[in-house]
Amino acid sequence: MTPEFLRVRSHRAVWISSALATVAIVLWFAFTTDLSAFIGVFEQAGIGAISIAIACITINAILVVSWLMLIAGRQASLAGASRVVAWHMLVSTILPARLGDLAWMYFMHRWLNFRGGQAVFVALYHRLQDFIVVSGFFVLAVVALGAQALGANVGLAVGALFVLLIGVILGLDRLLTLAAIILQRLDRAFGVAVTRLAYRHVLQIRMWYRHSLSPRILWGSFAIIVVRWAALLLGMAVLIHAAAPELDWFNSSFASIAYVLMAIVPLQAFGGFGVGEAGLAWLLTFYGVALATASSIGLVLRLLTNIVHVVIFLAIMLALNLSRTRTAAVSHSR
Repeated sequence: MTPEFLRVRSHRAVWISSALATVAIVLWFAFTTDLSAFIGVFEQAGIGAISIAIACITINAILVVSWLMLIAGRQASLAGASRVVAWHMLVSTILPARLGDLAWMYFMHRWLNFRGGQAVFVALYHRLQDFIVVSGFFVLAVVALGAQALGANVGLAVGALFVLLIGVILGLDRLLTLAAIILQRLDRAFGVAVTRLAYRHVLQIRMWYRHSLSPRILWGSFAIIVVRWAALLLGMAVLIHAAAPELDWFNSSFASIAYVLMAIVPLQAFGGFGVGEAGLAWLLTFYGVALATASSIGLVLRLLTNIVHVVIFLAIMLALNLSRTRTAAVSHSR
């Protein structure tokens, strides 16, 4: 039975707020995007840069499958992990405000037999590692930028958060134990069903964390996250540099890092368009790129990502169906 908190209908407030964000963001892009500038970005980037971006987005998807298989261990076959990631990419392309992550938890629960607490932990742990790695890239970029006022102020804030999150990772077992103790005492004091449910899930997570996630798996998963983001950032930087040649390679790389860091904020419209694209447009105009072109670059990056995700979904579903058909044919012949 699916836990109630994994059901999309249980989160009406998120749907309402995301719908309002959708209207605001779509209107912003509608007023700042020029169709000729949008087409011009494709023409300026050229087939080479676009092909590299598509290849890097594809590599990113493959590495997410590898990450999930490593974290899940025996619970995730290649077919099962690919199915979960494919559906997650498709749903994230359609749903706003990170509701795709809620669906991802449900997919892990349904197809990988994850318990509710385990599915939530894996999804949050993945996002935590994402943020640590991306913010790490950002801090390194700010250090390389030197004494620019904008970079220094933002870099200090992100750097402090980066150190804090590293501490969370290193002390996660103790934090889970502390959370379990607090929830247990709250349950004894008030007897509320919510605290009892949370306490049970925290215990599930702590048990699974202690017995299933060895240091080798944890640091191996970090290595995969580093490589996947390096590939994705490379593809984005290549496309940004090709579409806006007035930016050198370093500033193109910095813009791509800032873009994905801002995109983590869960204010997104349908198709994933949101704070990341708006922030990238603002940053590129700071470098002297025309607003219409800057907005179009963000749209092109998001559009390419969505198209690749849909194509990967269709390819994985086709491969899984062919595999099932072949297996059924072999079984029937016997």
